[in-house]
Amino acid sequence: MTLTVQTDNIPGKPLKWKDRPVHQVPRKVGLLCGDPNYLHLAPWRDPSWEFWTHSSIVRILPYKPDRLYDIHPPHVFRTKLKNGFKDYYHFLKTCAIPVYMIKKYAAIPASRKFPIDEIRQQAPHVPIGSTLSFMIAHAMYEGVTTIGIFGGSYGEKSDYAWQRPNVERWIGRAEMSGIEMILPEAQPLGNEPRELYGYETHDTPEKYEEMKRIRKEFRDKALSAPAGEGQTATGPRPGTPEWDAQFAEEETPPDFIRSLLPEGA
Repeated sequence: MTLTVQTDNIPGKPLKWKDRPVHQVPRKVGLLCGDPNYLHLAPWRDPSWEFWTHSSIVRILPYKPDRLYDIHPPHVFRTKLKNGFKDYYHFLKTCAIPVYMIKKYAAIPASRKFPIDEIRQQAPHVPIGSTLSFMIAHAMYEGVTTIGIFGGSYGEKSDYAWQRPNVERWIGRAEMSGIEMILPEAQPLGNEPRELYGYETHDTPEKYEEMKRIRKEFRDKALSAPAGEGQTATGPRPGTPEWDAQFAEEETPPDFIRSLLPEGA
């Protein structure tokens, strides 16, 4: 099932959202991302949910969100053509929905300063690598009890794939803090790889050979630095024939292996 974008929300026309019921407690927040293939999974008509999203994707939403985010400096958000907007900056200046930004801007009356200092105090060593990560961190900071992520693909072919590890780190932090996380199984985010490692990923010789092929391709690409064929600056590359040969030539196991064996083995 694919979300059908409202015809009155097509690029260039004024936004006309449907009204949603006022949300209730306990506090449940749906974080909306930009993949329309998964936005239909959000509990749109459930009044116990509120919805937060990046302000640049509101044109694909069938209902009015409760809060917007744009964590970028002015030279980014003062653009005109963006995600279907003829004048995105004008939208921000006239928006009536709270917009969390790097700071409060006089030209954007609905702007709110994102509490970056307070949130960084709670997790000073954890990077915040995307708008979605910012929203997760903010929900944790505000004591949200349930967080759902809808419209989040972050697949390997997505231009946001490089942000995915950081997003999943924040998902893990939220779960470990006792927050209920809802990640629809249809979405890639937080649900890949889908097969149980070992039990299912290696259950046939064909799967095992395919995994070895993929691993070899990845290793060859990662180890393609110009240090001589089969060599690194300090010796053989792991996984190469040269690497295997150095152990095959030894009469006894390397020290780190021998230390694990029973005495006399």
